[in-house]
Amino acid sequence: MPIVNANSIIADYLRLMWANKTPEEAYDILSKPDVTVTNQSDKDGQLPKIQKLAEQVRKVMQDRAQAEITILPGTDAKKAQAEGDVEVTALDYDV
Repeated sequence: MPIVNANSIIADYLRLMWANKTPEEAYDILSKPDVTVTNQSDKDGQLPKIQKLAEQVRKVMQDRAQAEITILPGTDAKKAQAEGDVEVTALDYDV
């Protein structure tokens, strides 16, 4: 995704700066008063979206984790998949 008016050095720096930040870290950094914006109402309206997105991602991941079934050694994974009991991927058992 292009960053408007940024050369490749600035774009790479911004990617490096933000790539490993958690949503909480991003919120904390961006909510500081020294981060200035053209329109304060935009900052006030957009910052909570970082937290909401983080909550939505956590919920999706928790729901997915609860839905996954670990295939234990000796379990007939292919049979379980065929019966619709579990979705099995190559990572779930040796193929």
